[in-house]
Amino acid sequence: MTFFKEILAQQYLQEDNLSYNDSRIYHDEPCFPCSRMQRSGSHFYSNSRCILSHGDRQSRLLSLNRKAMGRNIGSHAYHDNTLSNYLDVLSLDNADRNGADSVELIDLVGHVKEISMDQYGSRFIQQKLEIASLDDREKIFPEILSNAIALTTDVFGNYVIQKFFEFATERQLIQLADQLKGHILELSLQMYGCRVVQKVLEVVDKDRKIDIVHELRNHILKCIGDQNGNHVIQKCIECVPEDRIPFVIDPILSQILVLCTHQYGCRVIQRVLEHCHDPVTQSATMNEIVQQTFHLTDDKFGNYVVQHVLKHGKPEERSAIIQKLSGQVVILSKLKYASNVIEKCLEFGTLEERDSLIGEIISSGQTFQELMKDQFGNYVVQKVLKTCDERYLEMILSSIKLHLNELKNYTYGKHIVTRVEKLIVTGEERARMASLSGQRQQQPPNCTAVDAH
Repeated sequence: MTFFKEILAQQYLQEDNLSYNDSRIYHDEPCFPCSRMQRSGSHFYSNSRCILSHGDRQSRLLSLNRKAMGRNIGSHAYHDNTLSNYLDVLSLDNADRNGADSVELIDLVGHVKEISMDQYGSRFIQQKLEIASLDDREKIFPEILSNAIALTTDVFGNYVIQKFFEFATERQLIQLADQLKGHILELSLQMYGCRVVQKVLEVVDKDRKIDIVHELRNHILKCIGDQNGNHVIQKCIECVPEDRIPFVIDPILSQILVLCTHQYGCRVIQRVLEHCHDPVTQSATMNEIVQQTFHLTDDKFGNYVVQHVLKHGKPEERSAIIQKLSGQVVILSKLKYASNVIEKCLEFGTLEERDSLIGEIISSGQTFQELMKDQFGNYVVQKVLKTCDERYLEMILSSIKLHLNELKNYTYGKHIVTRVEKLIVTGEERARMASLSGQRQQQPPNCTAVDAH
């Protein structure tokens, strides 16, 4: 102890020169889009003038500096004995970096909360939970249970809670879920808590799922409008039978158009289309979408709903969308959001619908040439080249070849030139191979005399 105290004193003197840089990913990815939240890569001071060369020493100094300075790791600051924390995390860092098995879950008893809120400690516990025995998990469970809320809302601790839910026994699962009761709404609206609520909805039995969702009753639209809560509502729709949560579905059906054009609401509508199979729900949702197709197609968020129907919807639903857009295809192709929808129409429409759309585009004459130079329209033309049959392809290529040199002078026209040149090369290669094949078939067989026996 005296030896470590002396080391501790020396490290305090050096902490001003401490630096650390580690770009490794140390947690599983969250179960929702990365664009929703950007987490900072480091919580520590940086100082490029003094980088310690030895990895373990650097890790030890890092752990010491964080404890000594009382840095806020996650949502809670450390208040335990500095030397005790220093020695604990020193062991964890060594075990992590050297791959040693000298530290096990049972060695963390009494310090589970603090270590779970440390970035290295959190990763260490997650890894150990995957391979630990039932007895070892049971020994740390009381600390997990008593600190469930604090860990759930912590930047690193929430991963430990999620991992424990994955490997918990039935009894532990029930106790942990019960520990969150009465807090579901506030957790659903919290950056890290919403992840844990989603995990709970995945792993608990149906009755407990329903009990959890009931806490969100009368707050459904509030949750949908929240950057964190909307993910919980999506998970509710995915994991809980529709007929058991009418208090979730009804508010959504009352605001379909508003939600379709909302940053988070458009995601919820897509989950409804995927997981709600009640004819009344499907009919109400699709009728509103089809009726408002033209408006949604060029909306910043509504276009994603229309694209979803075109990609995943029933044939009659796709046809209804395409029919609504017919006659306005060229205009829509030059719009930022609508051009994406037109591409999906070309990709997922029937052969007859595709031919009709392509015919409308290429028969526009001068406008078709303008479309090739347009910042959004050029992508529609590229999709036409990719999806049309041989009959249309030959006609379109002939038209484009006349303006090939002119297109090279336009930023977006160059995209068409590149695509056309590839098609020309491919076509010439195909023609050459067909010619060679025909020549071989016309050649007489090469007969070899065989001696009679």
